[in-house]
Amino acid sequence: QYLTIINNNKKLFLLQGKSCLDYILRANLTGLLIHIEGADFIENDNLKILDYFYDLGLRSIGLVWGSKNNLASAAGTEGGLTKLGKRLIQKANKLGIIVDMAHANEQSFYDAVKESTNPVMISHANCFAVCKSNRNLTDGQIRMIGSNGGVQGIYFSGKFVNDKNAGINDALNHIKHSYSISPNTTMIGSDFGGITSGLVKGLESINDLPVLLDKVERELGKKAMIKIAYQNYYNFLKSVL
Repeated sequence: QYLTIINNNKKLFLLQGKSCLDYILRANLTGLLIHIEGADFIENDNLKILDYFYDLGLRSIGLVWGSKNNLASAAGTEGGLTKLGKRLIQKANKLGIIVDMAHANEQSFYDAVKESTNPVMISHANCFAVCKSNRNLTDGQIRMIGSNGGVQGIYFSGKFVNDKNAGINDALNHIKHSYSISPNTTMIGSDFGGITSGLVKGLESINDLPVLLDKVERELGKKAMIKIAYQNYYNFLKSVL
């Protein structure tokens, strides 16, 4: 179905490699990166299914979502990366599929960074120092992402931004905190379309992003705004696809 959507929309382009990135900028297109969130279907005897999905355009995979599985442990659970999880990361690295450790617990995160030969992405997770949720990242994790060449997407699920009436300035605080620790890491990972527990006031849709980025520019400067808006993620994709 997604291939039909892309083929029927001349402004969309399926991202499948480094060369695609420069092309979509020159052609003023919107790149679409195919991602699977929560690889619960992966078992010891079907790891080759990644080859099939890769051929269909898959370029990013999240090991866990809401609960512990055969690969890793989710936030709020005990344990770390499993042997199968290590094999999946090795195969993803070989194919050029991004490893996303959003929703993973801290031990699984550190295990994955150690195992992966490519930078690891956290597509959507905020800062624990700003909002103390086990879905958010500690300062140590943010530093590790930075030293690994990865990225952290700040997202706008209200209870992970501020546990009391989250507003746009609370989201800005997460961006500023992440950027202060690792300026080449911070990006937007809104999770619009996936949030089920309440949005941030003033950040209810993609249409509100220009307001947030204006605030980022006023607080951190234009160079920082450009990095957070797209450049950090663009550089990350250049290194892993």
